[in-house]
Amino acid sequence: MSIIGNINRPKFRPTKSDKLIMKYILDNIDEIPYMQISTMAQKIGTGEATITRCVKKLGCNGFQEFKLGLAKEITIREQNNILDSSIKQNEPATETASKLMSADMKVLEETLKIVKSSDIEKVAKMILSAGKVCFIGIGFSGIVSLDSSYKFMRIGIDCTSYDNNHMMVMMASIIREGDLVVAISNSGETSEILNTVKIAKENGSKVIAITGNQQSSLCKLADLCVYHYSDESLLETGSMPTKIAQLFAVELIYTEVVKYNIIESTNNKLRTTDAIKKLDIEYRK
Repeated sequence: MSIIGNINRPKFRPTKSDKLIMKYILDNIDEIPYMQISTMAQKIGTGEATITRCVKKLGCNGFQEFKLGLAKEITIREQNNILDSSIKQNEPATETASKLMSADMKVLEETLKIVKSSDIEKVAKMILSAGKVCFIGIGFSGIVSLDSSYKFMRIGIDCTSYDNNHMMVMMASIIREGDLVVAISNSGETSEILNTVKIAKENGSKVIAITGNQQSSLCKLADLCVYHYSDESLLETGSMPTKIAQLFAVELIYTEVVKYNIIESTNNKLRTTDAIKKLDIEYRK
C-alpha cells in the first residue's frame, strides 16, 4: 500500500502520537517533502524519534525515504503532469505561449502585492554597507545567484556567488562580521542553504533571504526576508515563473542600490562595460 493509503487506512494500530503525526502530514502534504524532521517535530510538538518510528510503521526505513516516497506519490496524484495544469498536450503552441505569458505575469503581479518597500530599502542599504556580499543558491536558485552576483559586480559591489555545497560551507566558515550573505531559495528549506546560513551567522555575518515560502526555516534564520510569489508543484520545480519572481525580487533590490548610489553605480557600470568591450576587441585581433 502507498504511504498516503497507509496513512488513511493504517495496517497498524496507531498511537495517539501517530495520529497527530499522520493528521499533520495530510494537512500539510505539499510542504512535507521540503521539511526537515526537526521542523516537523517542532510544529507538531513531538520528538524526532517519535516521527521516525511513525514513518517506519508506514513502511519507510527513515524520514528521508519517507519524504522521497511521499513526493513521488504527490507527483502521481498530480497525474504525472510536469506542465502547468492549464496546459494541454494537444493545444497549439501559440495557445501555450499565451498561457505561459499569463503565468509569468501572475507571479510578477502577486509578488508586487506582497513585497514591502521598507524591506527593499533596508536590503539595499545592507548591501551598500557590507564589506562583501555572497549570493548563494542551489539548483535553479544557483543560476539566479550567479546572475545576481554578475549584476551587482557591474556596479562596483564586491560580491561573489556560490552554488556548490562545499564552496558555500568554506565561504561561510571564513566570512567576517560586516559581510552579507544573500540566500536564494524558493522553498526556504534546502538543507545546504540552511547549513551555510547557520555557519555564516555564527561568524557574525548578516543574512538576507529571498524566498517564496514565508513560513520557511530560512526566514527564521535570516535577518531580513524578501518574499516573492510561488505556487509551483513538485514537478514544476525550477519553472520559469519562479525564476522570474526571484529575478524580479533581485532586480528591485539592485535598482534600489543604484538609486541610493547613482553616480558611483553609473561610473562603475560604464567602466566595466568599457573593460568588456576592450576585451572583445583583444580577442578579435
